[in-house]
Amino acid sequence: MPLSAGLLAQEALCFLDIRSRGATFENGAGAGLRVELDDFPHLALWARPPAPYLCIEAWTGHGDLVGFAGELSEKPSMRLLAPGASARHSARFSFITSGL
Repeated sequence: MPLSAGLLAQEALCFLDIRSRGATFENGAGAGLRVELDDFPHLALWARPPAPYLCIEAWTGHGDLVGFAGELSEKPSMRLLAPGASARHSARFSFITSGL
């Protein structure tokens, strides 16, 4: 999907419940960024044109869906941990050149 300032000018792109564990962002000139996500079910991309950057966020949860009026613990994609429990997540970012 070609990313452009116009595409990201109004809203973030939120990919919920993604099946892929990674994405590659190419600059069109032989370089790119590979993002690999472990245990993150959602990915968000956003920018604030005309600033020359792209924010890449891995999410375990997301904002409320339209019409949601439940309790915090009932939010879609909410992860609850028992007292004393922990969770681990990782994201790897790799710069790549030619041969994308």
